[in-house]
Amino acid sequence: MFPAPVDGAPPGEPVTAELVLGNRVLQHVTTTARVDGRSLRMVHFRDVSRDREHERHLAAFRRISAGIAFAGPLPTVLDRLAAEVQRATGMLSCTFMLMDDDGRLRRTGTVDGAYPICPDYAERLEQCRALGAPLLSESAFRDRRPVLAHGWRRRVLADPRFAPLHDIARDASWSTLATVPVISRGEPIGVLNGFYLAGAEPTRGDIPFLSAIADQAAVAVENARLVGELESRAAVEERHLLARELHDSVNQALFSLELQVGALELGLQDGAQPEFLAQRITQIRELTESAHSEMRAMLSALRPAGLRDGGLVHALRAHAAEVSARVGLEITVDAADELALTPVVEEQLFWVVREALHNVVKHADAGSVRVCVDADPDRPPGVRVTVTDDGKGFDPASAQPGHLGFESMAERMAQVGGTLEVTSRSGGTVVCARAPGLLRGQAATAGTR
Repeated sequence: MFPAPVDGAPPGEPVTAELVLGNRVLQHVTTTARVDGRSLRMVHFRDVSRDREHERHLAAFRRISAGIAFAGPLPTVLDRLAAEVQRATGMLSCTFMLMDDDGRLRRTGTVDGAYPICPDYAERLEQCRALGAPLLSESAFRDRRPVLAHGWRRRVLADPRFAPLHDIARDASWSTLATVPVISRGEPIGVLNGFYLAGAEPTRGDIPFLSAIADQAAVAVENARLVGELESRAAVEERHLLARELHDSVNQALFSLELQVGALELGLQDGAQPEFLAQRITQIRELTESAHSEMRAMLSALRPAGLRDGGLVHALRAHAAEVSARVGLEITVDAADELALTPVVEEQLFWVVREALHNVVKHADAGSVRVCVDADPDRPPGVRVTVTDDGKGFDPASAQPGHLGFESMAERMAQVGGTLEVTSRSGGTVVCARAPGLLRGQAATAGTR
């Protein structure tokens, strides 16, 4: 832009702000300088819409990854996914539909109060199918790829084969429909439907994002199937831990990698400058290395040999050293002696500390952590383990990233008759686990009485 004279305006640091114009986000940087005794204000504009979209998608993906691995009613899980998708894309409504054993689609997740609100929506679709209506879900199933139909509501209202949907479509405000197949084990098992208002159609980044979310829905369905087949609660807990680790670490890195590759492809098509391409390539390399590191750490932690060979304190020190080396976080493990705990108590405490450190790394922005293991002075002959960080803290009463991890930790302690307490404020969080389980020596003594 041409510099505009600003008499009397002092020179200063550049001022950055953003301006939202419809679906566009413009970042403008204002710089004031003195030239020939006059103050000149120069404003540079840059379109950051794609960057902001990327940030919204990644934030939604992280929230989804943090909760999808936990067992629960499948409709509830898909409801959460639908709400996150709507928030991240700005669509009017998002609906998940899965195929039942008879090969018919049934609605299992949607944003409450949004289109379609009729409880018999799936049945109406089947009636349309019987009339020979060209359902987008069938196209998505057949081709196993997303289908985007602009002005679809208008076409539905003009086609008598969609008569069972006319009364609800007539009063709706959406215009464009995006249908993405949900594929599990190589086979389509359902669809994600996104309803968009006219003038707010999906962006180039929305469709890959919807496909990634459909993959998460497939994982949720598979989780629900596996939970139904597992025979013991312990097996359920370990599968949850594995699934959560995959989604919280490696899967996020892979999703970021996919977005960076997409940005690189667009840059090549648009003739981007070499500096831009080099930056993207560097980010891709870093994400790949991070995913490999996370996978190696996760596989190593699935069977902590240190717990079996050296006891709880030994295993915690080994794990703390691995985390510290990987992320640069200062972690201290304090314990006077290796307590003679029962194996089940040792295992549950190890996973509680591991989850607590995971939350610190992901959410606390902490510089140091102290893990303390000692005999519980208030509940002999029990054990007390505390994890204290100097991070930013949070409100334990509100839904925060990682709160599902706290639920898992509390459940683990409840399994051995223990408790979990979490206190947090600005400047740090303390996780305190207490287990009243008998020590090995005391258990043997009690058995001889």
